[in-house]
Amino acid sequence: MKEGEALDFPCEYPVKVMGLNTKKFIKEIILIIEKHTGEIPESSISYKISKNAKYISLTVLVNAPARSFLEDIYLDLRASKSVLVLL
Repeated sequence: MKEGEALDFPCEYPVKVMGLNTKKFIKEIILIIEKHTGEIPESSISYKISKNAKYISLTVLVNAPARSFLEDIYLDLRASKSVLVLL
């Protein structure tokens, strides 16, 4: 998807979150998203660790029924002090 392109709902949407590479961070992010989605299958989660292994990027593919659903997830993620970058 290119910037400025409209989303057609329902759709699968990748939520990308970056923070310190800790088990606590990963668990917190998954719990925040699962509050909205229910249990997330492991196959819907991908990880990328930074070169020095200090940071981790999580991409969680969610089934979004509406824009407001994504907005709610992003509001909760923004409220977390553990989140360094949110895309």
